[in-house]
Order: sequence, then structure tokens, then C-alpha cells
Amino acid sequence: MRALRILPPDAAPTCPAPAAPTTLAKTRATASPGSRATPAAHQAVAPVRTIGLAIATAVERQSRALHAPSPTT
Repeated sequence: MRALRILPPDAAPTCPAPAAPTTLAKTRATASPGSRATPAAHQAVAPVRTIGLAIATAVERQSRALHAPSPTT
């Protein structure tokens, strides 16, 4: 870019305000009974996630190191 061309304020395009939504937002309270039952059904059959022993050991070691008092110098 070699130069800036500054426009007067009245030359700037005016954008119309965005339109307000015409429908209600979907929430858990307004959801259909089927869509409320779907997450519950999924949670009932989803396998419980477990972490490996090596990961659990590393997390415990890092937690102890984080909460250990720092040595005074």
C-alpha cells in the first residue's frame, strides 16, 4: 500500500442493524421430549473412560510436585 485515502465521515457506508431473531432460542426447557431423552440414553450406554496406570502415576507425581513446598534459597 503506498498511500491512505481518508474518506470524510459522511462517505462511510452505513450498515443496517442486524435483525432480531424471530424464534425463541432452543433450551433444555423448550426442547422436545425426544431430544431430552437422547443425552440420557447415550450416557446410559457410554463406556466409562479409564486412564492407564502410567498416566495416573504421572498425574499424581505432578500434583505432588505442584503442591510441595518450594525450597528456600
